[in-house]
Amino acid sequence: MAEKKKKTITGQVLNSIKINKLKCINGLNEIIFKPHALTAILGPNGSGKSTILHAIASIYMPEKGFPGEDHRLMHFFPRSPHAEWNGSDFIVNLTYRKDGVMIENELKNYGKADVRGSRWIQIYARRPLREVYYLGIDKCVPIIESEKKNNIQYETSSVSNDLITNILHYASYILNKPYTSFNQHQQPNGKILIGVESEGLAYSSLSMSAGEQKIFLILETILKADKNALILIDELDLLLHDEALKKLIDVISTHAEDKNKQIIFTTHREMVTTLSDKINIRALLQIGHCCK
Repeated sequence: MAEKKKKTITGQVLNSIKINKLKCINGLNEIIFKPHALTAILGPNGSGKSTILHAIASIYMPEKGFPGEDHRLMHFFPRSPHAEWNGSDFIVNLTYRKDGVMIENELKNYGKADVRGSRWIQIYARRPLREVYYLGIDKCVPIIESEKKNNIQYETSSVSNDLITNILHYASYILNKPYTSFNQHQQPNGKILIGVESEGLAYSSLSMSAGEQKIFLILETILKADKNALILIDELDLLLHDEALKKLIDVISTHAEDKNKQIIFTTHREMVTTLSDKINIRALLQIGHCCK
């Protein structure tokens, strides 16, 4: 049996980010992502919560041959007649292990010079390595709303492994509903839909509630990610009632601490401020200012 390939960089931690200028944000105080594995960013509409996640998503790139998403600043901040993004500037503080040596509190600057037509820095190919996943609000749109056909065909196959067992277990706890099996439904065009069975009723994601679909997406993304991964979720609370949100936070907090993963999410739900024993609460009091 061939030896499993090992990552060259491990132990990655995003310690903090300080945004001097980016989109609507000017002079954001340093946001520190400690001591907990989970960080909640709260703030009113237009305060820059999503902008912060977009910046963080673009810090890293996946190591070749390993999973992860490759997000770039140019994708989140495209040029337009009204926005060149010149003068954008933010600094991150990183820790990681390379060749057995721990590198702590390394500072990296990202942004775009004031000169019109400037390129974003860091150079994309030189960004630090890390497995990153970003779940934007668009990922929460019910699949049935994006399906244009009125007659949907698919072939069903049952899936069973440790990951699926854990997803079903946690989903049952969070949604207070006994899930007993997990299926994949492959459409003729190759598109895969998930499906579950509960109390003898089998159904696909086309028939799931929006909140139910979101829980399965979040659990699958977080549980399948490798150690030291970074998961970013825009509006974690969207489509979830308080009880489900509390249970979800309980599950992902325990998992992230155990597997050395970082999870950073935005929210409007002030209820999360009561969970400061397991979440770093970071509130944007107004545009460009953060309270630690």
